[in-house]
This record gives sequence, structure tokens and C-alpha cells, in this order.
Amino acid sequence: MGILIVALIFSLMIERIRLKNGALIQRIFHRWLNPLLKISELDGPLTGATWSILGLLSAIIIFPPPIAIFAMLIMTLGDPIAAIAGQTFGRLRIFGKTIEGSLAGIAVCIVFGILFLKIPLAVLTAGAVGGMLVELLPLPLNDNLIIPIAAGFSMVTIGFFIA
Repeated sequence: MGILIVALIFSLMIERIRLKNGALIQRIFHRWLNPLLKISELDGPLTGATWSILGLLSAIIIFPPPIAIFAMLIMTLGDPIAAIAGQTFGRLRIFGKTIEGSLAGIAVCIVFGILFLKIPLAVLTAGAVGGMLVELLPLPLNDNLIIPIAAGFSMVTIGFFIA
């Protein structure tokens, strides 16, 4: 957790420099990082990287280790798989995202969860569905923050009922 706190502090410092120190820094930032960022991130207060660190740190603070690990996996693996699959194979759109992408993200996360974690299948499924559902919805908060939190709460809730 310590490394994430250091990463968050460093990331917030970079964000502040990016936003407060004029056109030269903005041009450098845009030139080197433009291919990695969405348009909304270039002019927004935080980039996806900072939101990701906040999401990972939140999962570690809120949830027990196996739940936190799977919640982080959903954000770091399920979200990009959903984007790639959606752009490649997606046809059925909802809120600008694709059902195919969300299903691919769910499937990949469940497979990884089965292979590497000792968590009941129902709990894995709840986490993957919960995380990909908030990824699909047009919510005002960045999905890198809310995916691991929603996934973790989904798993804890289902785990409570099947325990």
C-alpha cells in the first residue's frame, strides 16, 4: 500500500504541474503523453493514471486482500479488455459502450479469478458483473475509480448471502 501512496502523491504533483505551470509544460505533456490519453484527460483535472491509483488504493483500504486483488484485476484487466473487444467486435451499443466488450471483460476476469484466486465462482461473477456494469454506465466519476469499488462491494454483498 505504501508504494501506491507514494505513486498517488507523485501523480498529484505531476497533475498540479501540468495544470498550473503554463503552456510550455502543457505542450510537453501533450507531445509525450497524447497517444496514451483520452481527449477528456488532456484538459481535465486528473488523468486516468491518477484515477487508477485512487481506485487501487481505495480497493486495498476498503476490502480484504482476496476481494481487493480481484477488484483491482477487474479494473486493470477487465476494463481494457472490454474496450479492445468492444472496438473490435462490438455491435450492440448502450451508453456509447458495447455489450460485447462488457461480456468479454466479465469472461476474462472470471477466467483469471478461477485460475489464480480461491474465491467462490458466484463471488467472482458478482465482482466481474458489478465492475463491468459501472464501466458500461455513463456515471459522472471516472471508471478507474468506481470499477474496483463497485466490484468489491458486489463481491462482499454476494459473499454475505452465500456464506
